[in-house]
Amino acid sequence: MLAVWKPDAGWALSGIETAPIRLSFYPATGIQPSDYGAFPVRPFRNPDFTGNVMEGVPKQYFNRNAFVLPLPGTYGNVGRNVLTGPGLATTDFLIAKIATISESVRAQFRAEFFNIYRANSATPNAVVFSSAGSAPSSTAGVITGTSTTSRQIQFGLKLLVDVTLALHFVQLDRSSGASSARLDKLKHVPRCELSPPDLRLLLLTV
Repeated sequence: MLAVWKPDAGWALSGIETAPIRLSFYPATGIQPSDYGAFPVRPFRNPDFTGNVMEGVPKQYFNRNAFVLPLPGTYGNVGRNVLTGPGLATTDFLIAKIATISESVRAQFRAEFFNIYRANSATPNAVVFSSAGSAPSSTAGVITGTSTTSRQIQFGLKLLVDVTLALHFVQLDRSSGASSARLDKLKHVPRCELSPPDLRLLLLTV
């Protein structure tokens, strides 16, 4: 996290950076060729495949032709977590300006930026074979969503008011019906007492 504060100039800057994280996954089949009831079943590596397994683009993050469906009654030889998913990193930034309106009133303008650079891609579809056919699924290796929200920008305006607490005493005279009121600062307020001839109402205002 990065934070910079300049109170004399009335500016505030801060930011949060999430370090890149890359999650591993492995290709799988949507059927059960081994007949032992364990899911998911990993495929075999295609011995005839040449080229890069990882393409790294949303339409084909990994090459589905690098794998073949296991024979009935067998498990595939692809290891666990042999593929690495897209990176996950976020950057948030805040800039604020405080302006003095009067002795007790200030205004703060805020501009907040979330996930400045881009939305992070989700893990691609790892199911290479969805049926008993030998052809890989057309959606295998395709990224169809994001793991974070898109870039968001919001602005805000806040009034900061320094408030002085005061106590209002309202005294009612039973005989004349007249009332009187006075305002005392909190540090000068005397102890409030209730007596039969007088009725005092204590009000606290902020």
